[in-house]
Amino acid sequence: WRLARAGKRIVLVDKGEVGREASGANAGGIQPVLTALDLLPYELEARRLWEGLGDELNVDVGLVTCGGLRIAETEADLAAMADLVPAQRSLGLDVRVVSRQEAARLVPALTPEIAGAAYSAQDGFAASRLLPAAMAQAAAHSGAVVLPFHPVQAIARRSGGFLVRAGDQEIAADAVVDAAG
Repeated sequence: WRLARAGKRIVLVDKGEVGREASGANAGGIQPVLTALDLLPYELEARRLWEGLGDELNVDVGLVTCGGLRIAETEADLAAMADLVPAQRSLGLDVRVVSRQEAARLVPALTPEIAGAAYSAQDGFAASRLLPAAMAQAAAHSGAVVLPFHPVQAIARRSGGFLVRAGDQEIAADAVVDAAG
């Protein structure tokens, strides 16, 4: 979509209906509190992007910010979380350690056997099933060719780029981006 908007020649192929595989059939979790420290900057950037996508695409992406917990089952887990929190904060995550009582107040269904949790108000979810179709539609409006029900059968190197066989099409391309899985 953004490449098409920038004037690049884009052909988007999907083996079925656009975005009905992993991209649009997941829980839509946006959970930086659960993200490994080395991946946290990417998760926070993705969170920031989600905040603006609805307006950019003129569609409700179902973004809900409700907060989230990372449960510590043992006192050792809780101590490790407490050690991790300063590094998470230094990367921009709004996170704090909460007691078992506060975690139970936030999520009453939690077992009382937990030791505590890390809580981030930035966690939430979005309606991931809506975004791929909206992005494909925006790409098409920006000049991209969108080919649903065109499974890729082969990608071959050729002079100056690639030849992609998808469904009944042969597509010459300077570059190929595999955005599957």
